[in-house]
Amino acid sequence: MTANRFNMMCVEKANEKQVKECLTLIKKRNDFKTTFFGDSCYDEFGNLIKGTKDYLDSIEHYLNMLKENNYEFNVGYKPSRNDNEGTSRLYAHGNRVSQQGLIKSVKNYITQGLYYDYDIVNCEPTLLLEYIERNNIDGCSTSYLKSYINNRDEILADNELEKFDIIKAINRDLNYRTGKVWLDKFNKEIAIIKDTIIAEMEFNLVEGKNYKSKAIGNELRKEERIIVDELIEFIGKENVSVPMFDGVNTTKKCNIEEFTTMIKEKRGYKYLKLIEKPIECIEPLDIDVEDDIEFEPYEIVKERWEKEIFKTIIPNAYWRTHGDKTFQISRGDLCDYAKEFKYSYYVEKKLKITNIWDKWLEDTTKRQYTNVDFIPFSTEVYNGNSDIFNLATPYKVHRFENAATVNIDNFKMLIENLANYDEMKTNYLRNLLGFKLKYPERMCEILLMMVGHTGTGKSTIWEIMGKIMFDGSVSSVNDLDQIVGNSCSLSMLKSTIVITEEIDFGNMKKHINKMKDITTNPIINIKEKYEKPINTTNTKLYVINSQNDLYIENNCRRSVLYEPSAKLKKELGEENKAYWKQLYKDMNNEDWLYSVYEYLIDNLDNDYTPQGHREDVLDDRIQEAKEYSLPASIRFILDITGNDELTHQGETARDKYKLYGEWSMKDKTADFIFSIKANKLREVWDLYFENSKSPPSFNIFPQVIGKYDGFTKKIKKEKGKQFTLYMFEKYFNETIRKILNL
Repeated sequence: MTANRFNMMCVEKANEKQVKECLTLIKKRNDFKTTFFGDSCYDEFGNLIKGTKDYLDSIEHYLNMLKENNYEFNVGYKPSRNDNEGTSRLYAHGNRVSQQGLIKSVKNYITQGLYYDYDIVNCEPTLLLEYIERNNIDGCSTSYLKSYINNRDEILADNELEKFDIIKAINRDLNYRTGKVWLDKFNKEIAIIKDTIIAEMEFNLVEGKNYKSKAIGNELRKEERIIVDELIEFIGKENVSVPMFDGVNTTKKCNIEEFTTMIKEKRGYKYLKLIEKPIECIEPLDIDVEDDIEFEPYEIVKERWEKEIFKTIIPNAYWRTHGDKTFQISRGDLCDYAKEFKYSYYVEKKLKITNIWDKWLEDTTKRQYTNVDFIPFSTEVYNGNSDIFNLATPYKVHRFENAATVNIDNFKMLIENLANYDEMKTNYLRNLLGFKLKYPERMCEILLMMVGHTGTGKSTIWEIMGKIMFDGSVSSVNDLDQIVGNSCSLSMLKSTIVITEEIDFGNMKKHINKMKDITTNPIINIKEKYEKPINTTNTKLYVINSQNDLYIENNCRRSVLYEPSAKLKKELGEENKAYWKQLYKDMNNEDWLYSVYEYLIDNLDNDYTPQGHREDVLDDRIQEAKEYSLPASIRFILDITGNDELTHQGETARDKYKLYGEWSMKDKTADFIFSIKANKLREVWDLYFENSKSPPSFNIFPQVIGKYDGFTKKIKKEKGKQFTLYMFEKYFNETIRKILNL
């Protein structure tokens, strides 16, 4: 090494084996990051920190420079650009990276056994205290600063602090309260120390962010540079490989205690201490290095690459398969990923190695499809169009090994309960599930509505289907925008979409109308953000699970309504609790799931189609809706009032609906309220419970009496719950009596 105050030239060294191992591993960027960076290159959201990719490129460049220069590399060091005195820290220049800027885990791995590492203990806090005492600065306490220097490890551990907390306090002018008593007192002491130094010493201050800390820091860096220069002279310039700001890496061992004694006497230091730090290193990588990898021609690497990567013509996009998932990948990201796939070739008898990207782009025989589609299939192998890449995956039940047939009476009971123990509806639902499993590529062309109590199995049945089919085959949503509109990729990889309806009646008509097109449209257009749009075949079954009465339009050609029985609700006894406990247990049993699958497939009627047999299960309420064209909630209110005005046979459906709206919303609402008879309300309500039908949702009644006595606010507190007789007694009866002056 040669040195003066402004220039140093050092020879950095590294081990051949470790450099080659790192060069081999860094071609797989993710593996290299996991090995040497851990979580330090990712932010709290799991995203790569800005600049990490460029830094990895620089590391690879530096490793290649070492290899090309026989593992010894000359690096020049200079003070910072604005230093005209040569008193600041030394920084590597002229190279993209050096061992000074190399992450410690990589540097220690490639230099293990080559260097000794010497540095100043508690450098900044110690030099700050030395500066105060050497310059006889009075008027400020240093008790916390001294305590930290003398007992650093204990203080950090006892107060749950890190060294970085102390460094931040010293280098920032404003430190906010942290709630940690010791650190807050330390911050207060440091602030007084800075103000005292600024007041007593003549600094050339330039006001700005942290200007006090920067001025004091410059003085400390000068002292640090003096110590490092003395250490270099003591060890011998030719033995120093890397200046490390507050220390050095050397190829020669020195008596660091002797140097500490010498520099303390020479400079009058009291607290300064230098040590030889142990060089911690990760376990050996134990991988085949690049030179040991056998020759791999393009064809072999291409085969490995195309197990994951392919291109489509419509859209003009690139795709990557990872596990069971296939997704679009940008050209830039794919180009970067290609660095992990390198092939070998010879030019004039000299071996060359390069990544696959450019050659693969020009390859006319590369893996390429006309387009992608999602066509679920019931057998283990898809035998569809070879020009289309199918995004669907096999059923999970086909991966079960040696599955046995077991009793599934609890599943059969679940179907019966959902059908309200109606034989025709039970058979239709069983056939629908079997049809979906056996012919998942075919459209159902119906909108299945399950309306009624919670705890009756409306969601459980679809959980079971999801466990039988492929991962993510069933998705539950409560926002229609997730499956229609521009950002609807949720629709792409699903076999069944269950909408858990949570919107009020005012929006129900729009909600249901939006479903009409997607239930029968053979094509779904997926326009996901940042991805190229694609068209996929619509093979989905759409289901609405609701506790509220649903709007059913006249000429409804798609709706199939189920009102589950309350017979299996947990609240109705210990026997029901035991039923659900066993069912949830069985849902995780492969034998039980496979037995359900076989039962549904084997008992599927040959001529069954969901749309073709829809007439078999048309509910009375749908028939009534087709006659009245009024939502069930409105018809319920008409039943309560006993008023014939809106049900006159001469009125058209449109006129009746319009008349209801005008009548109930006009200023004379009070006239409508006073026409209600309390005894009639109770009579109809009891009738609903007696017949075990789903009682109307709470939001029927605010339409009628919501403006009176804060009733709406009381109801909203119970949002999401069915009305019970208790709620009727507590709220409704009380309010009606007030309104009717009873």
